[in-house]
Amino acid sequence: MRELFGIYKFNAKSGYRNHAEKYRINETPRSLDDMVADYAIKGSAYGKKFIAYFLIMVILSLTGVILFAIVASDEKMVESFGILIGSFVWTIPFIIILHRLNKKKRVLVDVDLAPLKRDIENKVKECYGIQDEAKTVELFIPPIRMKKGNEQANFSYVGGNAQVFVYAKQDMLCISDWSFEFGIPISLLKECKIETQKIFFNTWLKKEKINSEKYKQYKIRYQNTQYSVKQMGTLIFEDDEGEFALRFMPYDFGDVKHVVNELKRKNGVI
Repeated sequence: MRELFGIYKFNAKSGYRNHAEKYRINETPRSLDDMVADYAIKGSAYGKKFIAYFLIMVILSLTGVILFAIVASDEKMVESFGILIGSFVWTIPFIIILHRLNKKKRVLVDVDLAPLKRDIENKVKECYGIQDEAKTVELFIPPIRMKKGNEQANFSYVGGNAQVFVYAKQDMLCISDWSFEFGIPISLLKECKIETQKIFFNTWLKKEKINSEKYKQYKIRYQNTQYSVKQMGTLIFEDDEGEFALRFMPYDFGDVKHVVNELKRKNGVI
């Protein structure tokens, strides 16, 4: 079964394209592109500051190791071990500081860029005609590996979660974010269900913590820089090319089902 945001097999003539392209209903206006680019530039500025602090820590640590090597070469072992231990000891406070700075950086990005983020979201709603009834949910994009004929291609797409708007427009279930709007006729929907399957994603996008009362029931785990959860919400559609799936994070699937049910009701789809 195809994934809506999966990849077609590619060939020398056509290259590759996303499954979802056939359901794109609006192009991103230039004014919105400019706002998104401005947001990305300002956000990256915080990342550069963090990298500068990291480099300072590395330089200081290397300085300690170099001093150790110099002193050790003069066979002053007591002094050399003292310098080596010292180099590691002063690294520890820098690691703690960097951790705190990284957390502060994320807060600063959220706070300082919040007005621009609101402007972008309002512009998205204006451009695509999104009503207040739209739900903000997290889409799940499964990991995908492209194939060229019967051979494995040197290309892979790591899956993850992304925040999108989900809403009804005429007879279509629509999905949009800062760069696209897709619409799928609700008449193509075959099934709406929660599937039990462990999925991995890299970013926690909610304000509440994963162990908060609101999300505790989903048993979300964080390990080795990745989050995991053992469920996902799935919509299965069928068109002239066969079945395809659209996936959502389980904790937002209730909102997706609400939009789907209202759309079915208004369009007389059972």
